[in-house]
Amino acid sequence: MKKKKQQTLFDSSELEQWRKEWKGMPEFIQENAKPFKTIKVYLDNKKAVKKFAKLIGQKITDKTTNIWFPKLKPIEEREVGMLSHKNYVDKS
Repeated sequence: MKKKKQQTLFDSSELEQWRKEWKGMPEFIQENAKPFKTIKVYLDNKKAVKKFAKLIGQKITDKTTNIWFPKLKPIEEREVGMLSHKNYVDKS
C-alpha cells in the first residue's frame, strides 16, 4: 500500500525557513520545572486554613488553588521558572 503524503498549510520551503533564522543561536535546555512531590491537603474550615497558612508561613486566600513549599522566590530571582515575562528583540 502506497503511503500518502501529508498535506500542510505551507509549502516545504516555508517550513524550513526557521533553520536560517535560528542559525548560530545558542542551545536552549529546558530544565524540569515539575514538583518533586504533590500532596493534597484537606482542610475542614477557615480556622484550619488560617492555622495551616501560619504553620507553613504562606498566605492562603479563597482563590488559592495551589502553593509551593517552601515558598518560591519571585520569578526574576529564580534560576529555573517561567519565562513568559522575558522578551527577545531582533536588533538587526
